[in-house]
Amino acid sequence: MKFINNYCNFIICVFLFFSSCASEKKIAGYTAVDQESSSQRKLYYGPYFGTPPSPLNLEEIKVDMPPYPEEAKKSGIEGTVPLELWIDEKGRVRKVILIESLYPVLDSLAIEMVWQLRFSPAKKLNTPVAVRLFFPFTFTLEDW
Repeated sequence: MKFINNYCNFIICVFLFFSSCASEKKIAGYTAVDQESSSQRKLYYGPYFGTPPSPLNLEEIKVDMPPYPEEAKKSGIEGTVPLELWIDEKGRVRKVILIESLYPVLDSLAIEMVWQLRFSPAKKLNTPVAVRLFFPFTFTLEDW
């Protein structure tokens, strides 16, 4: 019973997170980088689509990554840049939102890299749909 209770609490938290992201209000701390204005399209959030998108060219991007930014390397800065991605029904990134800054140079690099990502489209009832999703971009000195 405790597992079911914890699971329900988790589902409610995820639903509340995605519900709050669904509003058109600007949330403090969010920086939008919009490539194409697509406010006319219907977007689906988290639990509302059946098949989630998955990155298709992530390995290619990892191979072509630029060197670790020198000023971040000297300072020993590493961590995760949390991003929100808007993916269209063809699997292309249409909007990137920086949720919380790690370090300006690393934030810029993460945003630059996710613009290059291509995804398999999310599907709702076997129909490709546009979605918003959370995408953590992690920087570790030993992986570079």
